[in-house]
Amino acid sequence: MSLARFGPESDVYVIETGLDDCPEFRCCACALICTDEEPWQSLDIFSLDSLIDHLQKHKKRGHKVDEAFSSLAEDYDVVVSN
Repeated sequence: MSLARFGPESDVYVIETGLDDCPEFRCCACALICTDEEPWQSLDIFSLDSLIDHLQKHKKRGHKVDEAFSSLAEDYDVVVSN
């Protein structure tokens, strides 16, 4: 399931890749790690806390991540302070 998809309101594409009791995520074509030589690199993230930290890094770079934070609030009862 996707938590956020690229679009006018989102600069990140984040999907869930783990099981219910072991959430894991992937930041697809992650702008933080992609290069000109490898523009479609994805980052696997192995915990909810690590995903929040990763999304905060995107936000600090000026990327739109509110859709991902909204999905986390809805799906995981996580509140992220800005």
